[in-house]
Amino acid sequence: MANQVTRILWAVLMCAQVLFVVAAFFVARPHEDGIPAHVPILAGILAVISISTALGTAMYRRSMLVRPIQEGRLDPRTQEGLAAAFPHFMLTLALSESVGIYGLVLAILSGQAVYCIPFAAAAAALLFFHRPMSPALNPPPTGVDRALDSTPIG
Repeated sequence: MANQVTRILWAVLMCAQVLFVVAAFFVARPHEDGIPAHVPILAGILAVISISTALGTAMYRRSMLVRPIQEGRLDPRTQEGLAAAFPHFMLTLALSESVGIYGLVLAILSGQAVYCIPFAAAAAALLFFHRPMSPALNPPPTGVDRALDSTPIG
């Protein structure tokens, strides 16, 4: 599944997590009266949404990408296969990215930049899990591939 476009998009989204944290430290301004009362509740809600996003994207990826690729119904090495797989791949990346955005929003609302760090770390972990270079997104070797791999050289 890893072609140049998917690798670049993945790398940009991964780098965005660092930028979210940096932006949080520049933008978040502590409130004079401390952290607003709604922030811990909002943090809990966003954490539950983030965990749901992680579980949902993993199940979606498995059903829409991994299974079809491993069963030979989808070959992302072909133009048609990549065109069919790309929207599913991008959806998993976009939803994973949203976790980092939750952290940035929480940091801005709370006035505490440190709220962004665990969400950005979780988003980076999700993005790593959904990376285009993942072995699960490579089609299984065909009979010809296996024969070529086992042929002694020399």
